[in-house]
Amino acid sequence: MKLIKQNYVTHLFLVLVIGFLAIHNLTAADIDGFSKQPNSVSVDKETITGKQLETENHGGGSLVSAVEAKTTKTYSHEVLNYSFEYPEDWLLATYSSNGYQAIGLWDPIAQHQSKENGGHLRQGVKIEILVCDCAPATGNLKNTILEWSVMTPEKITKISELSFDFYRDGNATQVISTEFETERGGGKGVYFIDRGGKYYTITIGGPDFSTLNTQFSDYELIFEQILQFFSFN
Repeated sequence: MKLIKQNYVTHLFLVLVIGFLAIHNLTAADIDGFSKQPNSVSVDKETITGKQLETENHGGGSLVSAVEAKTTKTYSHEVLNYSFEYPEDWLLATYSSNGYQAIGLWDPIAQHQSKENGGHLRQGVKIEILVCDCAPATGNLKNTILEWSVMTPEKITKISELSFDFYRDGNATQVISTEFETERGGGKGVYFIDRGGKYYTITIGGPDFSTLNTQFSDYELIFEQILQFFSFN
């Protein structure tokens, strides 16, 4: 019985990891069915400057040296007690993924794609935050990500270990950071386990870089900006 339970947990984690890493299959055509104004959202407009980002430190050093000032909104999750800031012109929606709550952020290009494409994201960029009770039992998150990544269409080109002070108390959280490529696009991912044992994946992906109106590196700055201001309250 114990062996069956262990195999079930391993299989569940495999399904979740594959789903989390498959960025090119994330849908944008189903946006109308999502909750665009969840109750846990609080909106505040403020200007974020490059200098503010330079002074932020998450234990492993700042990922962003400077970004163009942007007007942002703030999302606060009332249950998991975290918040982050994101660009005002990006669409935020909550939905279910593999039975767990997910948060999606679509850039303006992704928001206006045709719905006659089978539902898959074909243009623009999407950022996704997924949370589940599926932390690997081995405790070695880096090896687990590498092990299961071979079963996804994404090719990991870089993986590293970083530290972020998500709790703003001087005790950094260890995270795994990846960069990956797809046939015509790619993205980045950050993976960590919070102090309550929940497994977080925060990813950004674009299925086709030719659809973007700027370099993907500009989107990476937005992703890193979100990470800079992501914190547990």
